[in-house]
Amino acid sequence: MLYRLSGAGDLLAQARERDQRQEAPTPSAEKDQDRARVVSDLLALHPSLYSAPFDKGSSFGSVVDTRDDDECCVPLIYVEIDSAMVTFPYSADFERILPELKRVIEVFERHGYTAYDRQIDAILTSSSSLLQSGSSFATTRDEAVQQMLARGETVIGGTGGLIGKPTEKKHSWKVIGVVIFLIAAIGVVVVRQQRMSELPPNVKKELRDLQERAKNPGTWGRESLPKPERQ
Repeated sequence: MLYRLSGAGDLLAQARERDQRQEAPTPSAEKDQDRARVVSDLLALHPSLYSAPFDKGSSFGSVVDTRDDDECCVPLIYVEIDSAMVTFPYSADFERILPELKRVIEVFERHGYTAYDRQIDAILTSSSSLLQSGSSFATTRDEAVQQMLARGETVIGGTGGLIGKPTEKKHSWKVIGVVIFLIAAIGVVVVRQQRMSELPPNVKKELRDLQERAKNPGTWGRESLPKPERQ
């Protein structure tokens, strides 16, 4: 976060108080001109940067972003009425962004802003090493990744941040084999039933008699012999 503070006294205490303040600042023509000068200096940091007004209108602020240029490491910037915010996703390479981040802070310093890092609760300057900020960034990113992995998600990093997608479960070959066997068995039963329905009535009766005899093997030999030999 970047705030316009008094410049005297405890800047960290002022930044904390400003960070907790809820009331929205009032737009004015003077503030519009000040913000336009800030945005102009920010756009000079890289040729692929552009500025666009907020949805509520340019008097409420504007965004400074890159036109999908992978070589541009300037982070995303929101310039509001009396404050600004610099942000980048946890999938970003902090070491690559660090030099550009310092340049961004330097631009705001020229216009009377003070940089405040919420994550480490500290005041930053363009000459700061930002090592503590980088460590906090890495720790928070790793915790987010571990939470996604614990939920069984596949973590994908991109310009929009870290994305967790449910991991697809692989079916074992045994399960696939059982499914195929069941489908084949059902197909055999259907074919047999279809063929039975096409047989003549007398053939159906003989087949049913054979099935009954198979259930009672003790009578099979006698019933299959000629009548004189049965006696």
